Amino acid sequence: MGPGVTDTMRKSQAILAGQQKFVFPAVHPLYDEPLVLDEGKGTWVRDADGVEYLDLFSGILTTSVGHCNPHVVERSQKQMGRLGHTSTLYVTEPQVEAAQRLAAIAPGRMSQTFFTNSGTEAIETAIQMAFLHTGRSEIIALRQAYHGRSFLASNITAVDVWRPLATSFPGIKHTLTPYPY
Repeated sequence: MGPGVTDTMRKSQAILAGQQKFVFPAVHPLYDEPLVLDEGKGTWVRDADGVEYLDLFSGILTTSVGHCNPHVVERSQKQMGRLGHTSTLYVTEPQVEAAQRLAAIAPGRMSQTFFTNSGTEAIETAIQMAFLHTGRSEIIALRQAYHGRSFLASNITAVDVWRPLATSFPGIKHTLTPYPY
């Protein structure tokens, strides 16, 4: 191995040591020897040692648009140059435009959007809306699915490594996920 590989391997090991020392282990990496990802493009990621992988896990936004999608990067930079973040208590043109575009493609009478900051908030909001609409308080959730890190969302999640506490809200039932592999 050349000196460059040794240097990056030390970098990878240092990052892992820092992760173990400074990052709270709310969710553990999936592997005994976790990848230390350094960059991504499209469906590919590269670790701190320079090894490329086809990203078959993805997550959140990368599932639908890929890593560092040029259009997303350009639009994000443009918006950050104008207004980086504000509360939904204020009205912004990009938010209204996004809601209009969603209404145009939504089925049936779905014409309004409720924006949240994360999937966890979306799950919690959907549950609240379902409870209010039906008057029921039971939840059926799929096994092998991740629902978020809040107390309720983590209780809906049936995967042990994503569920730090062994408690459960009453009324939560898990069903098998169709998974032929």
